Amino acid sequence: SPGGRAAVAGAQVCDYGCGSGVLGLAALLHGAAACVAVDNDPAALRATRANAAANSLPLRVHLPPSEVLQRDLDFYSRFGDWRQGADGWSPLDAPLRTSAPPSSAPAPSAEQDGCAPTEALEEQESCACGGGGCFGAVLCNIVVGPLCQVAPTLGRLCRPGGVVALAGFRGSYQREQVEAAYRADFDLQEASSEGGWLLLV
Repeated sequence: SPGGRAAVAGAQVCDYGCGSGVLGLAALLHGAAACVAVDNDPAALRATRANAAANSLPLRVHLPPSEVLQRDLDFYSRFGDWRQGADGWSPLDAPLRTSAPPSSAPAPSAEQDGCAPTEALEEQESCACGGGGCFGAVLCNIVVGPLCQVAPTLGRLCRPGGVVALAGFRGSYQREQVEAAYRADFDLQEASSEGGWLLLV
């Protein structure tokens, strides 16, 4: 929508719960200054990286912030301790690459897929967003339970005056759940509705 394009144009954007990275890639195509895609499933991060490379777009990919991973017992049971590798992916609060986009980079090894381990980082800059609210727009399209659970995290990632765009739920009851979860940080309004599915910003 025109409003959505205006929200991401020139902004630092986070696609949280990125899946295959569609929202993050769309944000870059609509003028986002940069975009970071975040998911707690390494398979989703691999798919996102592949899609970014196929479209020659510089979409960065990360696990959620370490403070989230420390409490995520499901992640630990499925993938092990994120501090010991997690297939080479690093959390959002680790240093970010400043190198060329994935499309021009060599294929990563299992240890290099995503961000390299901290000790191997040279000529890279630290991420300012780990606890820091530097994103002008945070996009999140996931099912309603996890969407509500990540509300405090998205509130911390979004800079003052920034916007969130929330989708993945339908009906008045789920809308009330989402509004309650985000009320502390955001005054959400319905931006669109299609087939009962809602978008709140």
